Amino acid sequence: MNRNWILCLAISAAAALPPGAAAQAFPAKPIRVVVPWTPGGGVDTMARIVQVKFAEDLGQPVVIDNRAGAAGTIGTDHVAKSPPDGYTLIVGSPGPMSIAAVVQPKLPYKPATDLAPVARTTLISNILVVSPSLPIHSVSDLIAAALAQPGKLSFGSSGMGSALHLTGELFKLLAKVDMLHVPYKGTAPALADIMGGQTQLMFADPSALPLVRSGKLRAIGQTTAKRSATMAEIPTIAESGLAGYVADNWYGVFAPAGTPVPVVARLNAALVKALNDPEVKAKLVAAGQDPAPSTPEEMGAALRADIAQWQRVVDAAKIKLD
Repeated sequence: MNRNWILCLAISAAAALPPGAAAQAFPAKPIRVVVPWTPGGGVDTMARIVQVKFAEDLGQPVVIDNRAGAAGTIGTDHVAKSPPDGYTLIVGSPGPMSIAAVVQPKLPYKPATDLAPVARTTLISNILVVSPSLPIHSVSDLIAAALAQPGKLSFGSSGMGSALHLTGELFKLLAKVDMLHVPYKGTAPALADIMGGQTQLMFADPSALPLVRSGKLRAIGQTTAKRSATMAEIPTIAESGLAGYVADNWYGVFAPAGTPVPVVARLNAALVKALNDPEVKAKLVAAGQDPAPSTPEEMGAALRADIAQWQRVVDAAKIKLD
């Protein structure tokens, strides 16, 4: 039997395999999950909680690789340009994905096309906090105060063009109010100035929750569509006075575009199984995150909707970063 005949037989046999059979050998080596932030933050915490169960199901080690810089875009760009074989993944979040796509004209990657969604992992509700010295106890109170004093109330954020900044701009747009944005180099100094009376409010991440529960700040709303299990006592902004307001903060796993569909499906199945594990779920909730596994298609649709929402906000607020 000549070599050409043997090759033809091999090709025919491969073509006859059932869908997904090509992925049965995947993974055959360790998988690297890039976290585009420094260790200890929310994205890193989620990745390390899910890591063990994810690796158990895949049967290969899962290595967390922290590649911080440029608000998460350095690590994201690295993965977007990695081989599309399923062995290099990125944990995405709104900052370097949906928001960077609309505020950074020179972004070296296109999140919606250069990365393949694998699964959403968690939803994290940001919270609207105000100084306890103010007579503002609800979103309705805040809107009334802002309408009565256009441009007088100020809200802090973790930086110009950050997720927390745009969350505030969305509020201004929907409530039709004028408030002054004050950017800081991080969440902590912004929260400190609210407590010190320099600014009046902030759309903060869950790191503000201990300050709320100690009485140093007053929480009047959550940014997500539904109340988070980690702070069920705080109403959503929509139910507290601004119908239609939703600003989801999410984490999700992505692979380079072009990763084979069966490989993405295998990764998705392992992630969903890990996220549904009772021990993993308990640890995520304790860390202020609500498990929210999805299909690749659902994650992709959510990303596109997120980009569209923030594009509207950026256009209305005339925000542009170099």
